[in-house]
Amino acid sequence: MSVNVDSLITDMIGAAGNVAQSEGKNVLSYIQKVFEGERESLKALCDARLADQIDDAEFNQELDREKSVLEGELLTARIMTKAGTQKAVNAAMGVLQKTIQSVL
Repeated sequence: MSVNVDSLITDMIGAAGNVAQSEGKNVLSYIQKVFEGERESLKALCDARLADQIDDAEFNQELDREKSVLEGELLTARIMTKAGTQKAVNAAMGVLQKTIQSVL
């Protein structure tokens, strides 16, 4: 008995792709929530600068602070991406295992 490698690779790509697409939607949703959560802070910062309530130096200092907040929050997205990648690889390897089991 043998394995049709072309078919196997196609099936593995499909399995990994389906998981990756699903996981990608979860990551995008999380990123959107992070930015929505910062909406009021960013709006207040922009409004303050445009109304000359703060100068460029203070504005840039506040931008750096906001950047740090966003970077911290988006570390979770990085972890989610890594976990999603692992799930996609596991799905592809599951296809390979099932193929071998069916041939044996």
